[in-house]
Amino acid sequence: MNELIEQAKDLMRWADEYGLDEISLSNGEDSIKILKNVAPQQVVAAAPVAAAPAPVDVSSSPAVKKAKPEEKKPSGKTVASPMVGTFYVAARPGAEPFKKVGDQVKEGDTVCIVEAMKVMNQIKSPVSGVVTKVLAKNAEVVYKGQLLIEIA
Repeated sequence: MNELIEQAKDLMRWADEYGLDEISLSNGEDSIKILKNVAPQQVVAAAPVAAAPAPVDVSSSPAVKKAKPEEKKPSGKTVASPMVGTFYVAARPGAEPFKKVGDQVKEGDTVCIVEAMKVMNQIKSPVSGVVTKVLAKNAEVVYKGQLLIEIA
C-alpha cells in the first residue's frame, strides 16, 4: 500500500513538472490515474423509463419442474463458505488436500481455503467427524453461505 502511495506522489510531481493534466500508471493489477485542473462534469438525470412488465411465475409449469436439477439435502454437518472467493482444497497447486473424502476431521481443523482479494482464508471445521463429500470444485468461485464440505 505504501508503495502505491509513493507511486501516486511521484505521478503528481511528474504531472506538475511536465504540465500534464492527466497521467496514469498501470502495473499488473495496480493502476493509478491522476487528473488535475479538470472541470467538473455536469450530471444529467436520465429520462424515466417505462415500468417493466410484471414477472410471470412459470415455476409451476411442467417444463420448468423437469428442468430443475434435484436438490439433495446434505446428510451430515456441513462447512459453508463465510465469503465470496475462490475455493481451494490444498495450500498450493500440487499439494495434498487439507482433507479428502474418508479423512477424519477434528473440530477446528483446516479443511480448505477460500481466497478473497488475494488473502488466503483458512476454513476450519465446525465439527468433528469424517469427510463424506466435497461439494465445491477446486479453484471454482464460491459464494457466501455456499456449502463446501459435508462431514458425518
